[in-house]
Amino acid sequence: MPNFTLKHRGVTDPLKIRTIFFDTTNGGSIPVEEGTLSHNVDDGCLEYGMPGGVALQLGQEQHYPKRVTNGEAVQINNGQAVYISGFTGSNPIAKLASATAYATSLVIAVATENIPAGQKGAATTFGVVRDIKTDYPTWSNNQPLYLDTTSGALTNVILSNPNYYVKVGTIGRVHATEGEIIVDIVSCSPQKLRVGGETNFSDFEADGTLRFNGDATVWEDVNAGSLTLVGPVGLQPGVVEILDNTGTATGIYSRSFDVDELGSTFIEAPHAMKSGSTVYFHVHWHGQDTAPTGTDYVKWEVTFFGVADGETIPAPTTISVETAIDTQYERMDSYFAGTVLVDTFDQVGFTLKRVTAAGDAYASEVVVHTIGIHVEMDTVGSRQVTTK
Repeated sequence: MPNFTLKHRGVTDPLKIRTIFFDTTNGGSIPVEEGTLSHNVDDGCLEYGMPGGVALQLGQEQHYPKRVTNGEAVQINNGQAVYISGFTGSNPIAKLASATAYATSLVIAVATENIPAGQKGAATTFGVVRDIKTDYPTWSNNQPLYLDTTSGALTNVILSNPNYYVKVGTIGRVHATEGEIIVDIVSCSPQKLRVGGETNFSDFEADGTLRFNGDATVWEDVNAGSLTLVGPVGLQPGVVEILDNTGTATGIYSRSFDVDELGSTFIEAPHAMKSGSTVYFHVHWHGQDTAPTGTDYVKWEVTFFGVADGETIPAPTTISVETAIDTQYERMDSYFAGTVLVDTFDQVGFTLKRVTAAGDAYASEVVVHTIGIHVEMDTVGSRQVTTK
């Protein structure tokens, strides 16, 4: 065994000691004083005395690396769950944790002593917190405890959404005043797995549904092919064969729009769509028969409505967009301004019409590929067939 050096005030030469033997035979507790090191017979470990009479059981528990400062206006009691709200210099500020919000659910420890407002104290990140009340109705030994919605409190009930799931530990002893909690914090567990930041994140909710929040939402297309568009006699666009960029026939067909020609169809707003979000109509097309004279323009108009199950058909809304074209056979995308008049599960009826451009109009017909909506999605499908 290597030597270690024990330096004592007033001793000139270091005192070298190979082994220290602690008395492991005598029972009974040894009073804990700051700076003392003794053997805890009951728990079979060394115990170091910390400020305020707190005992740190070496090898069996861990405290937050620094004594935390109570940032609340009230005392943080022994056994209450805390999170770090910030720092003053290098001093961590602790506040009472709560399952009601993401920021306050980030439990870092459980107070292992009473910490008056503005004062410093110890908090356990792993190990046993003693001398607390655990004889609540339905509480029993070895039962998991979770962060509660009441600040600092624990519960033996798994909370439902929108509350946050954090397993703080288990009950080690049920007692009115000498109860024990074995702290072993598991945050973002499978009950509500969360990945990301405070406002932009993805999480699995209590029923297993994956939801995207903030910037974590994703976008998808819902399109209708141009051949599904139907118009009145004399105004319906004709069907043409698409040519490649050398003018050679491809054997693929679509509808070709002249000015004032139009076609209508229906699509359904997808179940995965974020309710109340903005959707964007768009048209994919190309100019085929002739080359533009320079920079020409094509103008589109969409007249649409969205209707939910059980609703009556609303008055339609009309929007338009004009797009420049300067290359024959080039795929073009025309994007309309966003609208919130379409919602999840809606049947979306619309008419696409080519109208006279304000700028130099493209002289030939234009071939439409698809028309549809870009939708923001915050789930993968819906929980039920007709329920988001």
